[in-house]
Amino acid sequence: MADGAKVRTVADLMTAVVLTATPSETIADVSARMGERKVGSI
Repeated sequence: MADGAKVRTVADLMTAVVLTATPSETIADVSARMGERKVGSI
């Protein structure tokens, strides 16, 4: 790493609130919920 670079941990990036989906949910429903919560990827 470059001199003075901050070392980041997983805790720095993770969220405390976990979004889950059930097997019976449609992709469209999960995608809509992800959009509402500004989740860009899984």
